[in-house]
Amino acid sequence: MPEIEEFLTEEEFYAKARKRSNSIDSEKNRRLHMAAFKRFCTTTHNETIDMSGKSLREQNNVRKTCKFLEQFVEYLQTEKGTIVIDGKRKHRLELKPKRPKSIPGYVTTARSYLKLCHGVRINDDDYKDFITIPKDESDDIQEEEPFKKEELKMVIESCQDQRKRSLYTFMSQTGARIPRFQLGGINIHNGKCARTHSVGYGIRF
Repeated sequence: MPEIEEFLTEEEFYAKARKRSNSIDSEKNRRLHMAAFKRFCTTTHNETIDMSGKSLREQNNVRKTCKFLEQFVEYLQTEKGTIVIDGKRKHRLELKPKRPKSIPGYVTTARSYLKLCHGVRINDDDYKDFITIPKDESDDIQEEEPFKKEELKMVIESCQDQRKRSLYTFMSQTGARIPRFQLGGINIHNGKCARTHSVGYGIRF
């Protein structure tokens, strides 16, 4: 019986992504993430990804592996420069810091590579405890100021629709919230109340 390799090669790692999703785009994304991981290993540790993987396996220290991946996160947030890509035509690629929203994909790919190609494992608890992924500020929901008593009265009295008048009265008395896109925006200016069509996540009375 031919010897069965314990770990995947780098090319098998890429092929696995394509087969799992039945999409060439998954393989392209994995290669893109790994290109950044290779630059990190070379720039930060003066090693190839294979050397880094073998070193982490020999050390067999989860905390050091997590620290290694956290360094990768920091690298992704600060990476700058220019690289020349060889192909049919040489072209220059400008490197920019990665957006917080895209960083988890890079780290997940690096984590999978270490596991599948070198047997270096990190459980989910250690991943959450020791690796800090930057927060995407675009996901923050802005908390709006509640209406003042006079403004609230103005809103209710200016409402011509009896159903909405009842709804606004109910909200004012209970503190309940509903998404703004269900009732339309409300604009108060110079003592007058008007509805707008702005979309928000919630409105509070």
